[in-house]
Amino acid sequence: MKRTFKLSTGVFGEGDPKICAPIVGRTKEDIFKAAEVIAKTEADVVEWRGDWFDRVEDRDELLEVLQGIRGRIREKALLFTLRTVYEGGQLAVMKNTYYELNERAARSGYVDLVDVEAFREEERTSEEIRKLQSAGVHVIASFHNFDRTPDREELIRRLKRAKFAKQRVEIFKPAIDTRYSEEEVVSHDSHSIASTPIDSSASILLFTSEIDVVGIDEAQFFDNGLIDVCNELANNGIRVIVAGLDMDFRGFPFGPMPGLCAIADEVSKVHAICVKCGQLASFSHRTVKNDKQVLLGETAEYEPLCRECYLRAIKGDRTAAGE
Repeated sequence: MKRTFKLSTGVFGEGDPKICAPIVGRTKEDIFKAAEVIAKTEADVVEWRGDWFDRVEDRDELLEVLQGIRGRIREKALLFTLRTVYEGGQLAVMKNTYYELNERAARSGYVDLVDVEAFREEERTSEEIRKLQSAGVHVIASFHNFDRTPDREELIRRLKRAKFAKQRVEIFKPAIDTRYSEEEVVSHDSHSIASTPIDSSASILLFTSEIDVVGIDEAQFFDNGLIDVCNELANNGIRVIVAGLDMDFRGFPFGPMPGLCAIADEVSKVHAICVKCGQLASFSHRTVKNDKQVLLGETAEYEPLCRECYLRAIKGDRTAAGE
């Protein structure tokens, strides 16, 4: 059963993608003018980026603008969003003020949805989300990180936080990967989260009828059917997070990873550090003699290398083999 909700502009979570048009004015006049323009379009959702408004921290001004937007966009859904400077936004406020403004907007009666930076503080964020939901609005959970791309540890952390926020999460791993645990996804520094081992990507669809978030680890070991599976899940409104190696030890595209990268809404490429020179590593050099593409292993079987060190290592391997 898919998880959907209905607003004035239709059912969200099924059917065609919804169109969202943003408003980023500094003054009430600019905001209201933009709302009038958007009202004439086919946009399903109007997002007011409140952090752009110069007087958003003034309670009366905030409510007046929300009322003015609602009156102009009529039946369109209204999404209220505050981006602080920490998420690339315009608002420089303490976190208490951020939460208070979100709740004030939610309880105004003019807002249908509120965007929340969901991966700050687990307990506080979950509490605030419950407050917003009790006010009768739907919550969009966002995550912004401009400093680095997420690794497997980050995958585990995000999935755990999604569970903490009462989202229904299911994690899958290939049954072939039993290096640390048969039924858990385990990072190299021993963090873990329960998972379901499966032999075929098609099996994922059997476990996701009432799920909000799907995590897939070691995607390179799955069959190419995983591409269609992920597409189907995403089209059904399920958030899909996939982790895997994009290249094998020979430097060739690995399994379904090229196709997954092609259809993904967002791709974060994570680099280890080259053990030879300290630069960013893009290759996994196999240190044992074995030509099979799939060879489960860790630091004893593989080492991360940059391109230059990888080519040098491959040349050394061939010389040692008498090629």
